[in-house]
Amino acid sequence: MNNTKTPVMVLQELAVAKEWILPEYTIVHAVEGTHDNIFHYQVAVHGEAAIGVGRSKKEAKHKAASLLLEKLSDVVDCNLRTQPSVPEKKLKLVNAVGILCDICGENKIPMPIFTQISDVGPPHCREFTYECQVATLVTRATASTKKQAKHWAAKEMTDRIMTALPDLITEYEDQKSSALAIDDRIKDEYAHAKLLKPKPNLSLQIEDRHMHLKNIATEKGLDSDCVQMCTSQPSEENLKILLEKLELKYFIQTLQETVEGNCVVTLSLDTDVPFTVMGMGCNNDAAVEDVVKKACKYLKIMLT
Repeated sequence: MNNTKTPVMVLQELAVAKEWILPEYTIVHAVEGTHDNIFHYQVAVHGEAAIGVGRSKKEAKHKAASLLLEKLSDVVDCNLRTQPSVPEKKLKLVNAVGILCDICGENKIPMPIFTQISDVGPPHCREFTYECQVATLVTRATASTKKQAKHWAAKEMTDRIMTALPDLITEYEDQKSSALAIDDRIKDEYAHAKLLKPKPNLSLQIEDRHMHLKNIATEKGLDSDCVQMCTSQPSEENLKILLEKLELKYFIQTLQETVEGNCVVTLSLDTDVPFTVMGMGCNNDAAVEDVVKKACKYLKIMLT
């Protein structure tokens, strides 16, 4: 045998010399997309078969051909052409997809998502590539059927999960906690927004609206001296005292705050008639001070 020839070439020449059907190579398993690519190739000729494993397709084919040549070296001497051996039976695959789903369910991590990446090759020799994703982990496998491709991708994912399971559970719990925190923040902001926009009393006539606050002051027994005292020196503390006597609430909301520090805020009262004042300043404190002064000014006008 010529040492410069590859096992694939030697097997091809043997098949031609013996007038056999040429060797047929089939990829039965492949794991790609990682630093440890693995390929499984099966070669079959004259009723015999062998599987080779390698880091590349070429290496896997050569190993498969080399193993088959070793098997044929004994069979040829026993007149293989008249007594063909029985082809290897395929090993029954375990349900790797089911096992993976059980592991994910038991450990409360996201269920696997399978995506077909490619479908290539002639009809008699198709190659399917499937991707399996669990959280941030991704595996990919290629096989001659979709079922086998999903199986090998799931098996590789199972091996990776069992290694990375503690970190994966921690990552998923962190993501879940972060999502819940965002949900709580959104709920709080929504509840606060509803308070900032009290529902007006639609039964109140337009011609009576300008008297609404004054009518509240009369109903609560608030005299003009009290109004004058609270509004003559406008401050948030004095505004709070005045509104407590009227049994009204106020809300201050920041509308805009630029990088330069400029700020715009609004002050709203929880009344049947909309009451909103806008203030501006070089920062939030200045804007609040401005909006409080304006609110006190308008309240003085409406209450006296």
